[in-house]
Amino acid sequence: KRVSIDDIIKSTKPIILSGDAGAGKSTFLKKIGEQLIALNVDENTTTRNIPVYISAMEIYEENYNIESLVLKKLSVFFGFENLSETSNSYNIFLLIDSIDEFSEEEQRSLLRKMHKLSEDYKLRYVVSSRNSDKMESLSDSIFESYHIEKFNTEQVKKFISKFFLGENAKTESLLE
Repeated sequence: KRVSIDDIIKSTKPIILSGDAGAGKSTFLKKIGEQLIALNVDENTTTRNIPVYISAMEIYEENYNIESLVLKKLSVFFGFENLSETSNSYNIFLLIDSIDEFSEEEQRSLLRKMHKLSEDYKLRYVVSSRNSDKMESLSDSIFESYHIEKFNTEQVKKFISKFFLGENAKTESLLE
């Protein structure tokens, strides 16, 4: 099933984005963040969105303390000192990249921590992983899961043709 970034943003459940290496999971997470920011300029938006992109390396460097990491990232830009006040004023979306880099036990612990943050502070989160089945088995099936496929040959041709619109020589060269 095809879903849009808007579908993911509107979902009330945690999301797992899965796909092979190079399929675009990290890029898609960043696009979700960009869309969340773009929604802030809509005059009908009553509560502003704050996307927080978190890499596996940052989680590791913060000793797997997600709450501390989120607060640290928010305090740099906004001066927030606690998640309770912040989450009352803003919609916080955690965009967690490459959680599959950790052991199963660490993944399970991180998912529990994110679920607790979600319950305590109404945070929403999207997790990227190469293996959605494994993630769902670790998480008691609370997730909506989407798989990102790599482009097939026809999609690559279509993309290149549109990207280099009017530049037939470049298009033909790349397609060969």
